[in-house]
Amino acid sequence: MRAVAPCLASCSNSRISCCFCPANGCFLLKEVNFSSAWVAPARPSRSRPRRRCLLSLLAAYKSHSYALTLQNIKDGEFRYLTTPSGNPENFSYVSIKGVDGEFEVRQQVRIESHVDPDIRFTPDIVVLVKDSTIDAATLPEFAAGRRKMFSVKSHQVVAAHECKSMNPFPELMVNFIGMLVAAHSWHPNGSQATKASKGHLAPTLFVGGTARPIHVKMIEAMERAYALNIVVGMHAGVWNLDRAKNRLHWTGPGSAVPAQPAVRKRRLNVRRRIDSVEKPAA
Repeated sequence: MRAVAPCLASCSNSRISCCFCPANGCFLLKEVNFSSAWVAPARPSRSRPRRRCLLSLLAAYKSHSYALTLQNIKDGEFRYLTTPSGNPENFSYVSIKGVDGEFEVRQQVRIESHVDPDIRFTPDIVVLVKDSTIDAATLPEFAAGRRKMFSVKSHQVVAAHECKSMNPFPELMVNFIGMLVAAHSWHPNGSQATKASKGHLAPTLFVGGTARPIHVKMIEAMERAYALNIVVGMHAGVWNLDRAKNRLHWTGPGSAVPAQPAVRKRRLNVRRRIDSVEKPAA
């Protein structure tokens, strides 16, 4: 059973099935129904916080001059992938295009870490380089070999985002550093992503609850120390992500910015050729 997601905000144009209306006007994705696949009827609100995070992220891309296009629409519906068991190719996603290249915003895609191929995990939202390879492996230790395990390599990951429907607390925020390290091959000193004033939202932890003053100071300190953002208050209606200051410009694989050829240093031959040097007269 597929339940069509209700609009997360009202819009003057009732023909639009789902829309996002920040303070500066309506942000309309497309005239399609937004459905949530694989959500049990007994838990109809399971994926709503993730939808809220996704639409906020897409609005942030639009505000940074990226062009958005819905992909893989099924029967006029945008089908959310809400579990890593599904094949991402069978679900909808959003392609984005900016000055630094073309990318895909997908949900529930498992990442195989560059740290070790046996480290695999699934962020709620992941931004990938366009046409990233989705591997399908049959492993005896996964579902007893009865199902394929789908994943992408971490070198294809621009940014991984996580959504938590709870109040922020120190251990939750510190744990996100582990995802930053394991999901992004460019961290901490890689050349594939550079800090920028505009561009991709750096890996972000979205939290539903609001933060206490002591936690706000911790968030500010973490954002100074790491290439990440922590956005709190999603349940209270925090949609604008302008406060998330850490941004990335992609220069890795698939980038629109051509890679600069490596400068080869000339090796100087410091050996003196005795036979070519005129000896001084005695």
